[in-house]
Amino acid sequence: VLAIVLGSGADAGAETDWPAPRGFVNDFANVLSVDQATTLQDIATRLKEGTGAELAIAIVPTVAPLDAKSYAVELFARWKIGREGRDDGLLILLAMAERRIEVEVGYGLEGALPDGRVGRILDEFAVPHFREGRMGEGVVATAEALARVVAGTEGADAIGAGASTGPDEGFPHGAIAFILSLPILLLLATVMKRP
Repeated sequence: VLAIVLGSGADAGAETDWPAPRGFVNDFANVLSVDQATTLQDIATRLKEGTGAELAIAIVPTVAPLDAKSYAVELFARWKIGREGRDDGLLILLAMAERRIEVEVGYGLEGALPDGRVGRILDEFAVPHFREGRMGEGVVATAEALARVVAGTEGADAIGAGASTGPDEGFPHGAIAFILSLPILLLLATVMKRP
């Protein structure tokens, strides 16, 4: 998703030293604080328990000799993120040397997270933090936003109150208020018509 190709050799993947996953949260560059790592683990665990979808976070010192997009695609496949047959995995990759963040989305989640929506999430939740050097906060905010979308699509509150129904989903609040006030309006209209 959202790749900017910086160029890579045809055999570069074979030369890359691929890290083994340690769980949902994999900080190989020591970027996250303990609290941030715990928060990300909680987000991923709740998402898995609530929807079955799997969210993995990988922070690496560099993706060389690959570009960030190619690295994310290959790492996603190697780690087998998502359930077999559903392909409902989600990878957030942060490459420190390249100053790149990539989000790789499994085919099973592309309906909920097309490229355009992922791009808007990164612009809103990742970029502002990254510009101020708060990389860990940007990753946490991005993970929370992505998990909310997946949780909403799956109809499960996977990450707590933050995943509640949005303003465009469910029964409109304005319609509820109008229906509740209708008997009162009718009563007032009847009283006002009396001589």
